[in-house]
Amino acid sequence: MKGKYQTYIQLLEVILNNAKNLKLAGKELLKISLKYKEVRPFAQFMFYTCLEECGKFLLIKDRYPKSINNQILNKVGFYNHNKKIERLVTNLEREHGTLNPNKIRKKREVTRIIRENLREGSLYVDDKNGRIIRPTFTKSSKVLNNMVNAVKSSIELCEFRLQEFRDKYNE
Repeated sequence: MKGKYQTYIQLLEVILNNAKNLKLAGKELLKISLKYKEVRPFAQFMFYTCLEECGKFLLIKDRYPKSINNQILNKVGFYNHNKKIERLVTNLEREHGTLNPNKIRKKREVTRIIRENLREGSLYVDDKNGRIIRPTFTKSSKVLNNMVNAVKSSIELCEFRLQEFRDKYNE
């Protein structure tokens, strides 16, 4: 079991470090955007991607001590944007005592909307019937503050879960 534990702990640490680096990159891009507004959408993308990494972290942590391989990772949502965000939202709600099983379908819809508006729209150029759509940044400071707070809370949750994992399984 020690070898399997090491594989999991290393993967969890790499995912968490990546999430922290994405948060740092987002913060730096926000600072730069004070002078160059066109980089704001990229800051938003970094924050969103950080949230996905935290969801991925939780998906992996929950698999222990089962084996992991590409087929299993695919099955649990490791490569699925919606499932990673959905797992994160579920864990944050559970942490704050607001989990309501009746909201699962609505949560999936909210997850899809978040992904479409904060991920795709913040990074990619699109064309809609001959109209060029540039990467966009949320206009609302409330939305941005909520996203930054969610990033902070998500990283803190993953750090807590990592320590909890170490305490429980490190023999």
